[in-house]
Amino acid sequence: MGDFDLTKADKKYARQMINKGLKKEYSMGLDKTENAIDTWEGKIDNKPTYHKLYSSIEKHDARISQIYDRMSGSRDLNTFATQLADGIIDVNDIDGFSEESRKIILLYWRK
Repeated sequence: MGDFDLTKADKKYARQMINKGLKKEYSMGLDKTENAIDTWEGKIDNKPTYHKLYSSIEKHDARISQIYDRMSGSRDLNTFATQLADGIIDVNDIDGFSEESRKIILLYWRK
């Protein structure tokens, strides 16, 4: 999807939805670390769990960076469509966009 100029209202809505998705990404990362902590509780050797936690956060952070780094207004639809394709946000979340933006998002998402 190439760069596309969003209306001011679409930019505002895109940022809201991107932030919603980013919060979900953080939650997913924390869930992974919670699993590591649950398996560690009561064990004497902390090193394997520490490495598992560190690795989990590092991998998840790399994913977040891949999607959200270099964000700008002209890439908001790209970021939103990626979140949609990855199941981070729901297809019903596109309802807040203008008709033209919805068409572009759905075209990209269905590829």
